Amino acid sequence: MKHRLCLVLQTFLTFCTVCLSQPKGSSAKPSVSDELVAYGFPAGLLPETVVDYDLQTNGNFNVYLQEVCAATLRKTYHVTYGSTISGHLEYGAISGLSGISVKAFFFNLAITGIYVSGNDLLFEVGFVSAKFPVTNFDESPICQSDFSMFSPGVTS
Repeated sequence: MKHRLCLVLQTFLTFCTVCLSQPKGSSAKPSVSDELVAYGFPAGLLPETVVDYDLQTNGNFNVYLQEVCAATLRKTYHVTYGSTISGHLEYGAISGLSGISVKAFFFNLAITGIYVSGNDLLFEVGFVSAKFPVTNFDESPICQSDFSMFSPGVTS
């Protein structure tokens, strides 16, 4: 009986400690990477400089970066992430995307959608699209401090 009472008391105290350690009415928001994975995307689709995001129940979202970010993907594609990225998120699909551009030839072209297609990601740039393996986005792109190779196209 004494052992059972100690076990009940210990369980109760552990429960109280957990309850008191979290502020009332708040629950930890998942990271943007966790949200991406929950919607079928790889965790490394966005740079690590994300500071916050809003995801509405209808799928509309805004992602906020510390500042404009320029990165090179696959050692070939120069991508610029604006300080705010927005669009509509559904499982396996990001549409109405704004805030990300890729440099093609001498032009910065807006990426307007990203879709999961099997083991690939399909990036839409207007009427043109390109496929890349999902594994290319296992890790977040690294923002570069040298913007000289990127021409202005995405701003805050």
